[in-house]
Amino acid sequence: MVNWPPGPGFPSFSPGDLAQTRIRRAQLLLLTGLDAFAEGELKFGAANDGDQANVYAYELAKSAAARNAPDQALRYIKHYAPGYLYMPFDQAPLQFWKLAFPIPYQLQITQQSRTQSLDPFFVTALIRQESEFNPSVVSHANAYGLMQLLPGTGRQLARNSGVRRFNASQLLTPDRNIQLGTTYVRNLMNSFGGQEEYVLASYNAGPGRARLWQTWGPFREQAEFIETIPFHETRTYVQVVLRNADTYRRLYGGTVPEIPAYHPKPAPKVQIRKRRPARHS
Repeated sequence: MVNWPPGPGFPSFSPGDLAQTRIRRAQLLLLTGLDAFAEGELKFGAANDGDQANVYAYELAKSAAARNAPDQALRYIKHYAPGYLYMPFDQAPLQFWKLAFPIPYQLQITQQSRTQSLDPFFVTALIRQESEFNPSVVSHANAYGLMQLLPGTGRQLARNSGVRRFNASQLLTPDRNIQLGTTYVRNLMNSFGGQEEYVLASYNAGPGRARLWQTWGPFREQAEFIETIPFHETRTYVQVVLRNADTYRRLYGGTVPEIPAYHPKPAPKVQIRKRRPARHS
């Protein structure tokens, strides 16, 4: 009989004594309006308290979400708990997953997606990858807002949609950005026969490249096309958005999330190193 090695262990979300002390201190600082000091306390713990980084990431994310900054909550999780994507769903609380996969602007996303006959979870996953739900971000490539639209693309979409007096600053408003962004996704869906992998490749690398890669087929399944994408960035982008869309469906698609129940693990024991007696020569 072959004994298989144990699977990877994942950090506990149960705070140890030191983490509990820091969290209580941070909560008191928040109550007095010292938000920056509270976050500093948690960030220090995340950087210095060993296997408790994800505990602090969770607390930082909850704090950011409470002040209506879901994009910052997501960035805290990405920064302080970078291994979260490798964790099975039952290794973290449901609220942690919803902070890692939030749906800000859900009403606008749902309404505009339905107007364009799109899956709102697909659109949400695309926005998460493009902007992390930061409506005011402008990229180095001069792409604007939630769905990272170029001003020229936005202007053409606005003209075709009957939007008058359009200017690029409108792309920094969630309503207009999502309206024009979902229109653009629908146009790509029409061009590529509704195949999501081609649409995403086009969104990231441009329609011309996606059409060229499409000719390298035929592809029997979605994964075959994705593996042939020659740009690592685009290949990863397509994989990530499709994976995240599935996660959104599991978290929000029904009345009950389709994920296993969370099974908390005890906090790690802190080992205190004993000081060796000084040696005298």
